[in-house]
Amino acid sequence: QKPHGNPKRDSNVRFHPLGLLKRSDEEIAVYDAVLARFGESTEAALREQVAMAFVSKGSRLESLNRSEEAVAAYNEVVRRFGDSRDDELQEIVNRAAEKRKALTGK
Repeated sequence: QKPHGNPKRDSNVRFHPLGLLKRSDEEIAVYDAVLARFGESTEAALREQVAMAFVSKGSRLESLNRSEEAVAAYNEVVRRFGDSRDDELQEIVNRAAEKRKALTGK
């Protein structure tokens, strides 16, 4: 069964308000649900959403001073999508690598 709607647009509607409402645990749970449901997708739009879910989860973990977990999320983006030839996906990979470097110096 294919998801309905625009996953790029819809995810922003669902994810970010939880963080704004100081509901970080729920926000992280939503990212985890997206990753569990779509993490192995080969569809380009969903792969971008998975990569963004990892980056957004990492950012939220960072804001909670959970740096090791944040680095793990960023590493997962680079590991899964680093070889992609898709320009939009590579932008997300680069963002994850930059965020990781800011935390680790590597």
